[in-house]
Amino acid sequence: MAKFNGGTRVDSKGYLVIKAGPHRDIRVATLILEAKLGRKLKKDEDVHHENGDKLDMGDCGSNLTALGHADHGAVSN
Repeated sequence: MAKFNGGTRVDSKGYLVIKAGPHRDIRVATLILEAKLGRKLKKDEDVHHENGDKLDMGDCGSNLTALGHADHGAVSN
């Protein structure tokens, strides 16, 4: 039997990412925000962490909002 090595990793940009299964290589924040919104993110949307902590999803995604690429770039820099 294979040894379980955890289901997530932190990528090179500091985001928590799923390591295996059907959601492999998807950021956890994306999955949580999509569940919160009840839809997939649009191609021009990014996940924004309100408090700036890329590992903090908040209770039920309370720290996460969807922003357009331009708006996200403006508030993240």
